[in-house]
Amino acid sequence: MSSVRKKQPIFLCLLTAFLLLMLTACQGKEEGFQILVYADLPQESVLLGKNVLEDVDLDEEEINIQLYPGMLERLMVDIVGHTGDILIIEKEMLPAILDPVGLEPLDTVVDLKSFMDSSELKAQDENGDEHIYALPVSADLPIFNDLPIQSELVAVIPKYSSHREEALKIIEQFMDERKLVLR
Repeated sequence: MSSVRKKQPIFLCLLTAFLLLMLTACQGKEEGFQILVYADLPQESVLLGKNVLEDVDLDEEEINIQLYPGMLERLMVDIVGHTGDILIIEKEMLPAILDPVGLEPLDTVVDLKSFMDSSELKAQDENGDEHIYALPVSADLPIFNDLPIQSELVAVIPKYSSHREEALKIIEQFMDERKLVLR
């Protein structure tokens, strides 16, 4: 009987640790439209935080822009947690997530023929059809607030995004920088 009493506090400690871990993991997820940026930048770099893009109907929701270090581990955690409607990542991280099952094809945004030489941005779906799943993003976009981004960036839309149509419109604006206007 004494061994059962000794195991009970250990069980309670493990249960408490598990519950705290679950609560901590869930607290970072925000509501609304999210653009997550994964890039290596100086520590003092800061993004604008919240913006409203013109010509994008998000039911008056603001767009939450978050900056994270260019770490593949952090990106994977956010993908598994279904966080972010647009993910902007360093191009060298793309092969790790380029999966037609988990990403939206971006063929409606650009012409596939214009990206004939960009095989690293394309993949074949389960039917063998080739689609574009990532598009280059200029570091000069207003959302980056003149941050010193040195690496090439690409944008992807995860299939779990609940704002698919809006994400496609925003990426279309990324491709035509003249149309991208912050309010």
